[in-house]
Amino acid sequence: MVKVYPAVFLKEDIGYSVSFPDLEGCFTEGDTIEQTMEMAQEALGLYLVSIEERKMDIPLPSELETISYDENEFVTLVSTSVEKYRKNPKEVKQL
Repeated sequence: MVKVYPAVFLKEDIGYSVSFPDLEGCFTEGDTIEQTMEMAQEALGLYLVSIEERKMDIPLPSELETISYDENEFVTLVSTSVEKYRKNPKEVKQL
């Protein structure tokens, strides 16, 4: 299942940071915009799986045009495949 959420990217002195306005506490960073996008996809996937595992309601994504941001930021959509980040019991090795 692919999920898509708006994300706010901020150009820092060194690299970029990204946060998800609809997902409190979901953020990450990277050295380049490409790396930051990859990190954002991973953070989003892991965050959504965490919500599912705790049996919480997953917030609906906001419309892109409703997100406010500063002049040194930009907003874009980030997508992720939630299945990629779910634990697969068959892959867990027994010690």
